[in-house]
Amino acid sequence: FYWVEDMLLPGSSAYIEIRDYITEVTGQGMVFDFTNNTVTDINYVGDTAVVTTFEEFDFLSAAGELSTYERTKDSHIIYSDSGYYQITEIFIHN
Repeated sequence: FYWVEDMLLPGSSAYIEIRDYITEVTGQGMVFDFTNNTVTDINYVGDTAVVTTFEEFDFLSAAGELSTYERTKDSHIIYSDSGYYQITEIFIHN
């Protein structure tokens, strides 16, 4: 979690969801191998940037089964009081 923690606004839904997910899967032998992560759009809504990305990744389950996934994701990003750009929410579309 420490690899991504500083990119997430403490206490936000993105922070809590990612922290909890990483805690849940840690040590189970799962591997996520991102093969593509492309920014496809950026929209500004007030003080928030909504960054849309297209992701492709291979997932190796604890049972050794390999699957490939593609998805679009919106990350809501703010300039925080601590002086950093941080993600507050993440929405996965597919």
